[in-house]
Amino acid sequence: MMLRRQLIADLSTGALAVAGAVSFGLSVWLLVLFLAVASTMTATFVLHDHPDG
Repeated sequence: MMLRRQLIADLSTGALAVAGAVSFGLSVWLLVLFLAVASTMTATFVLHDHPDG
């Protein structure tokens, strides 16, 4: 009985750790995507507003 309870606790802890890692990775990916889009838009606007050649 005690072993089963410990196993369930370990599984739930592992599931929480996996969920946390997935949500963290997703937020990091979204942040990187946002930064890439923002930098691309900024570069486009700067090049469009101030053509060098």
